This record gives sequence, C-alpha cells and structure tokens, in this order.
Amino acid sequence: MADYSLSPATWEQVKNRALDTVSVKDFGAVGDGVTDDTTAIQNAINASSGLVLIPAGTYIITSDLTISADIDIALYGTLQLGTGSVNGITTAVNARGSAIALSSDAASGSYTLGITTSGLSGMAVGDYIKISSNEVYDPRTSSLVGEGALVLDFDSSSITLDRPLVFDYTTANGAKVSVSEAFTVRISGQGSIIGNDSDTQFGLNLFSCKNSSISGVSVQYCTSSLFRLSDCVDSKIEFVTGSYASAPTLGYTTSVYGACKNIKVDNITSSNVRHAFTTNNPPSPNAGVPVDVFVSNSVSLGTINSGDAFDTHAATWNVNFFNCKSYGSSGIGFNFEASSGSIVGCEEVDSTNEGFTVRNETFKAGDLIVKDCRGSGCLENGFVFGSAIEATAVNYGKANVEGNIYDNAGINGIWFKPGFADIALIGLNYPTNSASTDIVYDTENAVFSVPFASTQSIETISTGAVVFRSPKLVIIPEGGAGGTDDLDTISGGENGQQLTLISSSNSNTLTIKDGTGNLRLSSDFVMTSASDRICLEKFDDGYWYEITRSSN
Repeated sequence: MADYSLSPATWEQVKNRALDTVSVKDFGAVGDGVTDDTTAIQNAINASSGLVLIPAGTYIITSDLTISADIDIALYGTLQLGTGSVNGITTAVNARGSAIALSSDAASGSYTLGITTSGLSGMAVGDYIKISSNEVYDPRTSSLVGEGALVLDFDSSSITLDRPLVFDYTTANGAKVSVSEAFTVRISGQGSIIGNDSDTQFGLNLFSCKNSSISGVSVQYCTSSLFRLSDCVDSKIEFVTGSYASAPTLGYTTSVYGACKNIKVDNITSSNVRHAFTTNNPPSPNAGVPVDVFVSNSVSLGTINSGDAFDTHAATWNVNFFNCKSYGSSGIGFNFEASSGSIVGCEEVDSTNEGFTVRNETFKAGDLIVKDCRGSGCLENGFVFGSAIEATAVNYGKANVEGNIYDNAGINGIWFKPGFADIALIGLNYPTNSASTDIVYDTENAVFSVPFASTQSIETISTGAVVFRSPKLVIIPEGGAGGTDDLDTISGGENGQQLTLISSSNSNTLTIKDGTGNLRLSSDFVMTSASDRICLEKFDDGYWYEITRSSN
C-alpha cells in the first residue's frame, strides 16, 4: 500500500499517485449540502486501490461509510451526517471463523499459542488476533482479560504472534482466540465530520486495524464518540480537533476501546465533551484490555456532564499521559484508574472536582509514575492518591511520585489515602492526620517529591532471606503482598552500614527473627503495619545487630 502522507519527490511518484487517486466527484458525489452523496462516496471507497479524495464541499451522509480493504482517504470537505444512528466512516469486521479455545496454557512473555487452527477459516499472516479469557480484570465493571496482536505465522496446531503476551491465559479460565482481517486505513486532511447532536453516532470508528492513522480532521456533534479505535494495533490519532459529544454516559473526543495495543494519541484539542480522552472495555462476555497507550501534547478546553477531561477506565495496562493540559473540567482533570502507567509533565486548572486522582481499580499490580505535574484552582483536592473504590482491587507494585506542585486547592493540596500509603514509598515524609486514617499533606498548597532513588529498594523474601541493596529495604513476603513470612538472614552489606526494614503493606505479617540466621535482635519483631520500622547495623563479625525498633 502506497504511503500518500509523504510528498512525492519524483515525476514517477507524481504519476503513480495520480493514477491511484480517485475523487468521489468521479462517482457522482455533488457536495452541495442537499444531495444524498452516500452511495457515490461508498462506490468510490469500494473501487479504490489507493487514495480516495473527498474535495471541498458538504456531503450528506445517511448511512455508514464502510471500509473493507486497505485505503487512504484525503478528507477536505465536510461529511454531514443525517438522522439516525449513522457513523461517519467505519471499517467492516471480516472474522476468520468463530472463536477457538486454546489447547494449552500460554504464559505472559510467550509468542506462541497452542490451538487447532482449522476452524479459523481464511486466516492469513498479518491478521488481527485477540487472545482473551474469562478472568476478570477489574472488580468494579467485571471487564475480562484480553489483548491484541498480529499473526506472524501459523500451522495446524499453533499460532505465532508478532509480539509477546502481556497476560497469562489458561484453559481453565476459558482462554480462546478470535481472528479477523486487519486493514491499514489512513485518514487525513483538513476536512470535517458533523453529526446531528441527537442520535447515537460515531464520527470515525475503526475496528481491527493495524498501522492506521487519523490525522488533521475535525469531528463535531457526534454524541457517542468523535474518534474511536477498537481492537487496533500500532495505530495513532494525531492533530485532530473534537467538540460537542453530549451523550451522558459516552461523549468522548477520543476513545481507545477493547483489545488495542501500542496506540498513540497526540496533539488533540477537545472541548464540550464528557471526556477528551478515555479507554473503554467491551461488556462481558466479550473481553479486551487496551495495552501500551500513549497520550501526549493534548488539551482539553472544558468538559460537560461532570466528565473528567483525561480518563482511564480501570481495565487498562500501561497508559501514559505526557504534557497534557486540562482547563475547566466539569469533573476531575486527570482521573487515572489503570493498573499501570504514568502521568508526566501534565497540567490541570480550575476543575470542579479534584485536579488529579490516581488509584488502581484492578486485580493487576503494575508500576506507576506521577512526575513534574502541576495544577491550581480545583474546588476539591489537588492530588488524590488511592485508595481503590473496590476493596478487592490490588495496589500498585511500585510508585515513583516526584516533583509535583499544586496551588490553591479547595480542600487539600495533596491527599494520600491509606491504600496508596501502603505502597513502598520510601522517602515520603508525611504527617498523619490524627483525627482519621487519612494521610494528608498540607491543606491548600503543596510541593512534594517522592523519588524512587538509590537510597531505597524493594526486596521479596526468598527462603527467609533478602539482599542488602540500599539503606532502606521494603520487604514483601515470598508469596506476595498480604502474606505472612519470616526474615532471618540479610546477605551483603559492609561493616558499619546501617539498614532500616519496612513492610510493604498493612496487610503483611512479617516476623524478623532473632538468632535463626545472621540477625541479632533483643527479640523477634513482628511487623503488621507499613509504618513499623526496625533499624540494624552490620558489625565486623558478619551479624546485623538491632539499633532500635518502632511498632506503630
């Protein structure tokens, strides 16, 4: 497929591009704002093997414009959607048979799926493949585990993926795959799509695509979603403008939906919508989790219906916001519920609710970075960290919170709730509000820094032992957070070095053992709180001796 986003450099390229280009005008489209041009434009899309040009003009569209092959579309006119549930431009889903169960388990990091492929009729290398199971990803919405990839190779009993699995899939959890043809669709230009602001409509809605892009166009008055990628991989939305998406439970400028992977959203400008950006998951029994999503250099100029400007639903793995800005959100500026990812260099101003909220609402424990963000003027709390609304959700594995600033919050500048405080945040010195279990830093203005630095490390007990790697060790039981374990040996360290041991969670029960290994204490020390501490020093006889302890 030719790349028409590049300017031709030679006469041969100019000639080939001209030969591959069709205009909707050649198929009878009028573009006068009165004539129904749906059939003419659809015929142009169906006939094209290259670039479809939609020149200046207003084209009335009364049913979905559907793509069923690789294509480039240069949109310079306006697509005016008629009444009813009409999508502007969408893609067909060409399924390769029905979903097929895995014949063996597939672990995270694997490229190979054991499966009898005879039921996947017409499957080809480069097809989109969704791997899914009945395992619940997050407790609040009961979204199910699932991820996307491309078919690299296959034989009668296996499929090789083009990238490693992120999650584990077991036959006991009903793991299965579904395959569909993957199209490469590139839509660009300075044109627009305008909905009718009343019916359920999507502006641009791409399914099962790879290496696809939406660039430069604007979409308005499509109530559900202006731009959406569904079950897509290696695709992007960039330099687009979206406004007026008013559905009270939808209403998105950009949505990354289902089993998408490696998606980039860059330089979007959004206004008068419920969310400028969000991730979404299909309802059970379908499955799909957006994985590796990167949102950058984007601006929300206000939301409606109490919507959060930049939002993640819980069932998302590794979603990242870089240099994004929220002004005048009618809800929260940045609402982060995903199991891992980052918010870096972002800004929030004058939100009706909180400025930034961060919590893990899932059963997956990933890592988190919140760094160099700033905000001002929200009516409630500036930064809120944890805890999850759903008590059964897990916490983050690691957290790096550094260099963030909030001015003039309505309540607290920064509020560390207990769930987040259980994480091993070494170096965070916060006062505890004695009137409650909430951990509050400042009451209005705050600057805080929690570097994940070389002075601290997290160690998991292995057969009663950990390794000295830094002056502060956060200890995790061998079976994981929330477990019970004994620690009797610390390997490494030099004579005269001192060490502070800290439990990683309030739900752990850790017993630091005297005399069993190389620890010499006044007595066994049982740690049941993340606030408990015991300090040791290594002597020249090779033993670690207790200096002091604090049980809180």
